[in-house]
Amino acid sequence: MAYPASIDSFTAKTDGVDNVMAADVNKLHTAIVAVETELGADPAGTAATVVARLNNSLSGAGMLQFAAATTLTIASGAVTATQNYHRLDTEGAASTDDLDTITAMTEGHVLFLTTVSGARDVTLKHGTGNIQCAQAKDIVLGDPFDVAVLIYDDTVNYWLASSGAQWLSKAGGAIGGASNFSEFEADGTLVFHGDATVFDDLRIEPVSKSIGLKAPTFGTFRNGLLAYEFDDALVAAEKELFFSVQIPHAWKEGSNVSPHVHFAPLVAGSAGNLVRWGLEYSKAKIGTAFGASTTIYASTLAYGTITTQYSHCLVEFADIDMTGDTLSTILVCRLFRNSSHADDTLAQTVGLLYIDFHYEIDTIGSRAEFTK
Repeated sequence: MAYPASIDSFTAKTDGVDNVMAADVNKLHTAIVAVETELGADPAGTAATVVARLNNSLSGAGMLQFAAATTLTIASGAVTATQNYHRLDTEGAASTDDLDTITAMTEGHVLFLTTVSGARDVTLKHGTGNIQCAQAKDIVLGDPFDVAVLIYDDTVNYWLASSGAQWLSKAGGAIGGASNFSEFEADGTLVFHGDATVFDDLRIEPVSKSIGLKAPTFGTFRNGLLAYEFDDALVAAEKELFFSVQIPHAWKEGSNVSPHVHFAPLVAGSAGNLVRWGLEYSKAKIGTAFGASTTIYASTLAYGTITTQYSHCLVEFADIDMTGDTLSTILVCRLFRNSSHADDTLAQTVGLLYIDFHYEIDTIGSRAEFTK
C-alpha cells in the first residue's frame, strides 16, 4: 500500500451522537498500514526507538552526525568496527602498530578512523589484509588530527581508504605511486623516490688556465662574440682547460654524474667527422685524499651536426661512478681536445661553448650543513 501523497483528514466523532461506520475504521486501518509499510517492520533497528536511531546519525538541524567516537584497540593487526567513527589504539600501548584488517563489514559502510594519541602511530596497511589505500600507499595516522576515511565495497571485498595523512603527515606522507613518489619525511624534508628524482646541470664556465702551446685562443666566434678555440693540434699542442667541480647538496648521494661538452664547429666539417674530447679528473670527498687521476674520452655526437657551421653540438662522456662519495665532493678536472688521436677526424677548429655535469636530485638541499 503506497504512502499517501497528502496528509489524511478525519472527521471528529462524538459519543452518543455520531455513528462510527466501517468506512471510518477502514480509513484508519489504511493509514496505519501505509505508515508501517513506509517505515518497515523494524525501523528502530538495533536502537531503542526510531528517534534514537535518527539521533545517532542526524542532528536536529538535519546535518549528518555520527555517534561519539569510541576507542578500538588493535589485536593482531585487526579491529571490529561497531559504528562510523572510531579512535584507534595500539596493541599493548606500543608507540606504533599496523592495522591490516577491519571486520564487521557491510556494503557502503562508511568509517572514519583516527588515533588516540600523537604517541601512538597507527599505520593502515595497503593490501596486507582487507584494506586498499589510495595510491597503493600505506596511511600513517600519527596524530589525532590525522583522519582516514574508508568505505566498504562488497564487490571487491575491501575497505577502500584515503586520507590527507597520506600526503602530509608527521610520520611521512607521499604523493605518487607505489615506487615512484615524492615524500615529506618526519623532519619535514621533501624527498624524491624512483622516477620522481629530477636532473639538473652543474655548469662550468669555460676559463683558460693553460699556458704555452696548450692554451686555447680566445678568438672570434660570431661577429663580436668570443669563444675558446680548440684546433686540430698535434699531441704537444693539444688545447686544454682546467677547472674544479663541487657536488651540490641536492645531489642524490652515490648516484652517477654525467659530464658532457657543448661546442660548435667554426668551419663546417665533412660527413662522418668526429671531435674527440678527453676529461681527466681526480675526486675526493671531504676528509679524504685525492687519488691518481682517471681519463675518459668521448667523440660520438649526441646532438648537433658537424657538417653545419656553428651547429650546437653535444658530446657526452661515460658516467662517473660516485659510489661512496658525499655532498661537497670535489672533482679536479682537465678538459682537452684529443686532436692527435686517430678518432679525431675533424681538421677544423671548434669553439667551446660550455662544460657541464648532469646530476640526479632527490632533495631540495641537505638536512645539515655538511651531511645529507
